[in-house]
Amino acid sequence: MLDFQYGRSPIATTPNGIAWEFTGQMVVAMNYVDQLYAQKGFAPSAKAYLAQIGDAQKSAPFKDGDGLVAATLQNGDQLAPLDQCLDTPFQCIAERVGLAATVWSIFADENINPFLAAAPK
Repeated sequence: MLDFQYGRSPIATTPNGIAWEFTGQMVVAMNYVDQLYAQKGFAPSAKAYLAQIGDAQKSAPFKDGDGLVAATLQNGDQLAPLDQCLDTPFQCIAERVGLAATVWSIFADENINPFLAAAPK
């Protein structure tokens, strides 16, 4: 059973939901800030969000067992397929497995910051 804290949808007519790509990005950012300042202030939050990402991969509707769904909506599996996306002012994030959400969840889980490229030799 999922126990996510759904965020308020920016469009009042759509259900509340979570965009997992952005959740993964925040875990990466929190880990980076802690590393940058040699602290562990964000570690508990990053760990909690990472656990929710793992729960979503295992138990979200429309999972495939390998990737991570791009979004989950409150009671999203009970909506008509046309409505199974998290509407934002800029995009409709489908409640299906998404490449960006999957990649950012891997970065978060492996503590990889893709913006810190190795210096050229």
